Amino acid sequence: MSSLKTGRTFSPFFKILAASSLLALSASHAMGAQQATAQQTDAQAGTECASEKAVNGAYKGVFYANDFGYLDASCIAPNDPRGAVEKTTDALKNIDIAPAITLSLGGEMRLRYHNEDNLGSSRLDGRDNEFALTRVRAYADVQITDYFRGYVEMVDARKSGGALPARGVEVVRTDVLNGFGEFHAPLAKGRAMVRAGRQELLFGAQRLISPLDWGNTRRSFDGFRASYKTDMFAIDGWFVNPRVISDKSSSRNSKTDFSGIYGQYFGLPGHAVEVYALNLDVDDPAALQSQLWTTGGRVADQKGVLRWEVEAAKQTGDNTNGDISAWMLTMTAGLDFSKSLPYSPKISVAYDRASGDGDETDGKTRTFNQLFPLAHALSGQHGSGRPTKYRSIFRKAQRQTA
Repeated sequence: MSSLKTGRTFSPFFKILAASSLLALSASHAMGAQQATAQQTDAQAGTECASEKAVNGAYKGVFYANDFGYLDASCIAPNDPRGAVEKTTDALKNIDIAPAITLSLGGEMRLRYHNEDNLGSSRLDGRDNEFALTRVRAYADVQITDYFRGYVEMVDARKSGGALPARGVEVVRTDVLNGFGEFHAPLAKGRAMVRAGRQELLFGAQRLISPLDWGNTRRSFDGFRASYKTDMFAIDGWFVNPRVISDKSSSRNSKTDFSGIYGQYFGLPGHAVEVYALNLDVDDPAALQSQLWTTGGRVADQKGVLRWEVEAAKQTGDNTNGDISAWMLTMTAGLDFSKSLPYSPKISVAYDRASGDGDETDGKTRTFNQLFPLAHALSGQHGSGRPTKYRSIFRKAQRQTA
């Protein structure tokens, strides 16, 4: 068992961000006190406060989708459940820096300890390892009028201790995680958006498309995305190349194209109704060249503490070995006490099944390709190996911090 050398973890980027954060928090504390006084005055005057739902729902799975619209309200709900740090950092959001130009700042500092048995470098290889992972993220979001936006998010991911080399998702040095320009405008009864640059993607339950928050470096792509959203539906389309990590730095994998269309319907209150068509084109002589199509859908619902979900997908196409024909099915039902009990507990029973190859020499590929998933959170112990052909029924008890 090796000792942890946490002193190596703190890069100059980390130190600068930490110092800046302390200054920002000190300044925002004073500003937060002034805002609190103003909010109390407005509340006493009977003006409408931002709802608890709006406050709790501000933070999303990707930072660029955070919605701090509750700050436009004259006050915040008296039963604001957030901690002192979250409240004071409101002062770093929607800062007026010029006429019709606002700036929002934010970030994250994360430390995670690993003590792994029989995982090694390639998993299940009989070797143990002990180490710590740190991650620092910082972003600046500039909104120019109601039409233009610029967003930059940096990440610095490090590893301390351990006898084995770092995996590809563990270390990257001061890298651009997100960096894009965006144009959006009203169109018919909705709003259209066009975005170009490096960006994370997150759709549905993250079974096929996820920023992979489990990975210390996270996952993002270089390319283009367009969307159109109304009160009834939303449709997204994109064409991107994956960002790959090599030797502690990132680059664009131009030999892999990932494109797709993802639709969501909002007409059934409380339901999530989604359909998608995805294409993965790998044109790399050093890899298995393939043209893979994935079509599927997802339906989910929650009434009170009861929730359920069904997702299914079919894959077709061809690769170097021949034709592709694969599928997957997931059904989940459970109880969600996140709104009524501390630590947001959830209990569920899930059935997962995916096709696999019984004969790898018959010229057909039947192994389902998960594309870009959040495998650990959804596959449980199956995360120890890439799910290819499995059938499982298991109970999951999740304890999540707010």
